[in-house]
Amino acid sequence: MGTAWALANTRLSELPDINTTEVEVEEPSELGFKTVFEADGLFYHAARRSYASAEQHEDVKRVAWRDVTRAKHGFEELERRYEQSTAGYREALHEIESLETRFFNAVGRQASDVAATHIFSCSCLEAHIIVLAGGALSGKEFDEFDKLTLRAKWLFLPRICRLPGFSMGEEPFQSFARTVDRRNKLIHHKKTSANAMLIPEYLTNLGLDLSAATSSVEVIPQMVTGLADQFSIETPEWLDASEGLYFGFEFSLHKLGSQNTAR
Repeated sequence: MGTAWALANTRLSELPDINTTEVEVEEPSELGFKTVFEADGLFYHAARRSYASAEQHEDVKRVAWRDVTRAKHGFEELERRYEQSTAGYREALHEIESLETRFFNAVGRQASDVAATHIFSCSCLEAHIIVLAGGALSGKEFDEFDKLTLRAKWLFLPRICRLPGFSMGEEPFQSFARTVDRRNKLIHHKKTSANAMLIPEYLTNLGLDLSAATSSVEVIPQMVTGLADQFSIETPEWLDASEGLYFGFEFSLHKLGSQNTAR
């Protein structure tokens, strides 16, 4: 909570002096604040951590594949020189199997991190658009809006608020749409099979490679900043924080003995 309280003190210092004419209070009042959990910030930093882990596995995967390739070239030479019953042949085969296992383990771990990057990126953008919609819509309007798909929410909220919105045929909406497609393809994946050596290509077709993860994690600030510019609001602090920032603060000025609140 040290960081949270420091943030609270910083924001308190930015509030107008209640004794000045900027805030007119006729009755005795008190200043209060509430802590707000920012799910969009949590999902954003979860996506960033997953992406960082996927990057680390890229190097492991590349080295492992290089070793597999070298070992197979050596094995082809052994096949020409020995019968399958020789110890050298069996040792070479065992080495290749071990190297392939290391390679596919790295591929699997990276695929897991990339999948998490896609899912957390979409979760971040959904949580964020819901926050903005909650401030612009209410009651049944919000309930109907919440039924829309993630793409439709980002497409229509600005237009509902009489803003230009995003163009479906241009960036960053196109990259955003691809991230949603990858997430949906993974969530609704149907069990299939493939030749072992074609697994990397198969995973790429599913969007489970590093380049796809890069696109997903980079589109978050592009979409959030684009929408903030249209609404003429500041971007959320979690977007620039180097570490997880999941809590914000709402300040209110209460007139004592009254239910009215000024912000």
